[in-house]
Amino acid sequence: MGWALRVMMNNFGGEIAVALLATIAAASRRVAWKTW
Repeated sequence: MGWALRVMMNNFGGEIAVALLATIAAASRRVAWKTW
């Protein structure tokens, strides 16, 4: 059960990291577009 929970947490963390990176990339792209 411990390893299953760890795998689930890793998957969840990966999803959060990907979503966070996508949000940051979109925001920085928008800012760069406005500054240019």
